[in-house]
Amino acid sequence: MRAKIVKKVVDASDTNDLAKLPRHVDSNHVNETNQAKLLSTQIAQFALAGHSVIKHRDCSFTVHKYGYSYFAIDFENLKEFAIKLGVNS
Repeated sequence: MRAKIVKKVVDASDTNDLAKLPRHVDSNHVNETNQAKLLSTQIAQFALAGHSVIKHRDCSFTVHKYGYSYFAIDFENLKEFAIKLGVNS
């Protein structure tokens, strides 16, 4: 397994392969990745405070702790709730 990884790294450093790489960055992909990271960070901050967060199919969220729950319609609502609880650092 290690030999294959090393071989791929050596092949990727070949200058002929670099010419085949796209020269532009897809801004939609960057935005989606950034949003996913922000969501993961927010959920992790809730977890560190002892809350559990469930993401639903319609991109709504439910936050639970001590038998109480809060329903957030979207990510913005989830962030506002985190600020009210003092979860954001």
